[in-house]
Amino acid sequence: MAFLRQLLAVRPDFAPRLLAAHSELASLTPTVAPVFLGGGVFEKTATHIGVYGDQNPLLAWKWLESNLAPGHEFTLQLVPQLADDIFLHARILGPRTVSVPSGTYENVVEVIYAVDYGIATLLDEGEPVGYVRHFDYGTIAFSPAVGPILSKERQLRPERLLQGGFYSTAELVLAHRPPGPVPH
Repeated sequence: MAFLRQLLAVRPDFAPRLLAAHSELASLTPTVAPVFLGGGVFEKTATHIGVYGDQNPLLAWKWLESNLAPGHEFTLQLVPQLADDIFLHARILGPRTVSVPSGTYENVVEVIYAVDYGIATLLDEGEPVGYVRHFDYGTIAFSPAVGPILSKERQLRPERLLQGGFYSTAELVLAHRPPGPVPH
C-alpha cells in the first residue's frame, strides 16, 4: 500500500484510476512508509526474489535476480495496467561488510534501487502547464544467512512543498535488530 500511496502523491494524473481500484487510498493520511521493503505474496525462485501485489497476477516488485555480480542491473515495469513509464531499476553494488544492531555481517550483497515514476503532467485548473519526473531511490543490504538487514530510502514528498516551490524529501532507515523488545 505504501507504493500505491506514493504513486498517488507523485502521479496525481492517475488519481481517478487508482482511487477507483483502491478507494481506501483516499482516506489514508500522507505518511512516510518504506516503499522498497513492502508486503505481498513473497516468491523465491532460481531466477529471482520478488513479491506479488494486489494489482494483477504479475510480479509487482523484484529485489534480486540470480546474477549477483557487481554491476549487474535489472529493470521491472511497475503497474503496467496504469502506465508504461513507471519502472524499478536495480544495480548490484557488490559484497560488503555491514554492521547493524543485530551484529556484523560479511559478504552482504548491496543493491541500489531507483523507482522512476515516469512523466507527470502538471495541471492548473485542468489545463497542462508543464511536466515533471519523480524518482525515489535507496539501497538494501542482503545477508545470505538472514535476508535484508539494512534498508535506506529517500522519498520525494510532494504533499509537502518547501519555500520556493521545492518538495521535501523523507529519509528512511530500517536496520535488522536482535530479538527482544523494540527500543523506544
